[in-house]
Amino acid sequence: MTDEQKGIHLTKKKLRVTSLDHVDCPQCGSLVHPSEININRSMGQCGSCKEVFVIDKNDLFIDERPGRPEMIMPEGTDVITLSDHMDVRINWRKSYSKSGLLGLTVFTLFWNIIVGLFVVSIIASGAVGSLIGISVHLAVGLGMFYWLASILVNYTDIIIRKDAITIDHYPLKNPFKRQKTIAGEDFEQFYVTKYVSSTTNDKPNYAYALYAITTTGSKVLIINGMNKETQLYLEQEIERYLQLPDQEVSGAIK
Repeated sequence: MTDEQKGIHLTKKKLRVTSLDHVDCPQCGSLVHPSEININRSMGQCGSCKEVFVIDKNDLFIDERPGRPEMIMPEGTDVITLSDHMDVRINWRKSYSKSGLLGLTVFTLFWNIIVGLFVVSIIASGAVGSLIGISVHLAVGLGMFYWLASILVNYTDIIIRKDAITIDHYPLKNPFKRQKTIAGEDFEQFYVTKYVSSTTNDKPNYAYALYAITTTGSKVLIINGMNKETQLYLEQEIERYLQLPDQEVSGAIK
């Protein structure tokens, strides 16, 4: 059944997008909240007139910054801007590379099934002491399960102030992703790079990292492990909040 058969009228007028979270309803002109826009289905609904409208992929970017397209808020990201700070909350599962998550899930299940069969075989033979020999493999398997669970349930909070950026991850804690606060008085530029996070069938799974450059030329890792859209959006909003003009950085992606 099509949307027309269901009685839903889809407006296909060109949208007027004037800023990242400023989408005007093509029917009544009211501001449409980002929560009323489904990027994956390329549709939105006006909260005022209840008009359902189609979003053309070209409407997701706005040429406001010279040489850089405007990034619309990606799925799994929420932003609250107050007078003294901006709070960005990111859902790990929705911002993680889909191919990377699939590869991690398959490898984690495969590893633990194989190790589990060894454990059952050892226990069945009565040679319980032999479990010490595969203790490292057991620990690796449990670690992968914990990391996979973290991706599925965790959130990251990034609080940006004029003088500092604070990053925290919850509810599952990770010794490699602890809360950190980075002094921001000397931030000069932010940029995103791509790296290989894992491989699936010898094919690389890419992830992206957001870095800051200080006035002394030092490079500081802000956050990594998320997809391209989320990282570029973070770069854009942090630079905007700190009033930093976007500049070309060697090795950075757009």
